[in-house]
Amino acid sequence: WAPPTAALFSELNREGAVTSGLKKVTRDMTNKDKKVNSVVTAKETQATANKAKKGAEKLELQGNKWVIENFDLRQDLTLENPQRNHTCYIYKCDNCVVTIPAKVNSIAVDSCSKLGLIFQDVVSQVEVVNCKSVQLQVTGKVPAINVDKTSGCQVFLSNSSLDVEIITAKTDEMNIVLPPVNEGDDITEFPVPEQFKTTVNPANRRTRTEVVEHKG
Repeated sequence: WAPPTAALFSELNREGAVTSGLKKVTRDMTNKDKKVNSVVTAKETQATANKAKKGAEKLELQGNKWVIENFDLRQDLTLENPQRNHTCYIYKCDNCVVTIPAKVNSIAVDSCSKLGLIFQDVVSQVEVVNCKSVQLQVTGKVPAINVDKTSGCQVFLSNSSLDVEIITAKTDEMNIVLPPVNEGDDITEFPVPEQFKTTVNPANRRTRTEVVEHKG
């Protein structure tokens, strides 16, 4: 099972679609039209501002390390012929989709926003740090996923990756999505706990920490 890529990351493309159905305003419909031609969309403005702050766009293999960095508004970032011994480093890619179509050694995602990552098999681990609103989809197998200092993370697992170990720290709004048990069934989504309760045992002076469950 694998959710359709277009549907999985449709939210990444929603900016701009909101105004697609609006009626066009012509020059004769307004008396404040002197600056009409200079108006740009918020999406274009943000992309221009991001490029000014970032370095050069880069998608290249440096030795055994793939470097994908400083991209904005790209849905077609695909690695060509990645190998088992290659590592992948994704840095400052916003409103992008990155596809890794073959097995690699490891993947690191750093300081990205609204990123969609689709990958096949990973030998060691996938690491996400300092990110916001990211979605990961594994189509093969991965032994470990580490998420640190991230707000908003959705992980779509495949049937062959259900034995993955997921470690989180300083992370909120994270969900794990499991594939349906049988064809035609619904997927199952579980939130990753954010709140914990710690108590002290006065007798042995040991602490105990447990997840805070909200009912209602």
